Amino acid sequence: MTEKYLHYIWKNKRFPSIDVRLFDLQKATILNVGKYNENESGPDFKHGSIEIQDIILHGNIEMHVRSSDWYRHKHHLDDNYNNVILHVVYINDKQVIQNGVRLPTLELKNHIDERHFQKYMRKQLKENIFPCKHQINEIDPFHFNYMKIRALTDKLNEKVRALNDVGIKSKEEALYHLTGLSFGTSINKLPFNNLLHKVPYSEVRKLSTSKKHTVILSESGIIQQRPKESNSQKKGWHYKGTRPSNFPSIRVRQFALIAGKFDFETSLQTLSIEELKTTFSKMITDCWSGKLTIQKLSPSFINHLLINAIAPFLWFSGELDNNPLYQEKAMNLLSSIPAENNNVIKKWLNIEVEVSNAFDSQALLAMHRYYCCHKKCLSCAVGKKVLNRLL
Repeated sequence: MTEKYLHYIWKNKRFPSIDVRLFDLQKATILNVGKYNENESGPDFKHGSIEIQDIILHGNIEMHVRSSDWYRHKHHLDDNYNNVILHVVYINDKQVIQNGVRLPTLELKNHIDERHFQKYMRKQLKENIFPCKHQINEIDPFHFNYMKIRALTDKLNEKVRALNDVGIKSKEEALYHLTGLSFGTSINKLPFNNLLHKVPYSEVRKLSTSKKHTVILSESGIIQQRPKESNSQKKGWHYKGTRPSNFPSIRVRQFALIAGKFDFETSLQTLSIEELKTTFSKMITDCWSGKLTIQKLSPSFINHLLINAIAPFLWFSGELDNNPLYQEKAMNLLSSIPAENNNVIKKWLNIEVEVSNAFDSQALLAMHRYYCCHKKCLSCAVGKKVLNRLL
């Protein structure tokens, strides 16, 4: 069973009746399944309504395969879930209490049409967003490589524009900002961006090491400083869709430590590729010298920083100094790092596109984002070649 399937049947009202019996045997009527929250963080369906024992409730509806996923996803720490009126699950293995209230729970285990579920899963496997998937491997690799470079250049230029938009004008500011955003990953990039605006490098550089750490933690609003402090401080940080090692409470602590100890004025851009990787990794791991309880960064996350902070930093340095060699170094750095593994890359692998390193994965992510998702085949070198073969 998958959450996505539960979303599908709920959105399309494929359940036995609007009149249901909750897990605690109370009778309920589903008045409105709500509006599917497909892209934003927070509950899965917003503005729903149900009636329980002649009382009509209006609010949000959350769905999980197991009810215990509520706690595993840290929803109990997120005020955005205080207005959930119904918890819809495949298996109810734990009673959920949110903000002191026992959530009404609807278990669907005995109402799922197994044949429909299997048909749905087969359909999902067949769907693919790439219109050129059947001809893509017949295209000359030259055109594919050209398109990868073009898409990746677009992505790096976009990151430089974002730095310029917030008034960043020096390499050390850029390295600090890009490193902070990388700790946010895709889910918490916005709250990390807000944190970096509150504590910019121009202010951080004036503080002592211990003060830097304290100020960043305080301004983040995610770490409670007093036992009775309100949970409302945590608003804006999202646990949904993150693994425990990537929880914002952990990433903020790690970034605060690095911000306090890392030398952002080191001239990384002048080093060779291997020197850069070795020096950067050592500078990061040296931040953990001494007896610290803060979880260390994994080698894969250090690679994540090299991909999402150092490569754009080199590209920005090339723009700032009008030195294309730095931008060439950014491409070469990505070529020396293992490829990322995520859902988009898996889609490329499914149509037998080779993904050898981070240059490939970053370029393919950019192609997917800028062209494939919007079906801009006529603007894509690969798409145009495929269309020319078909006409």
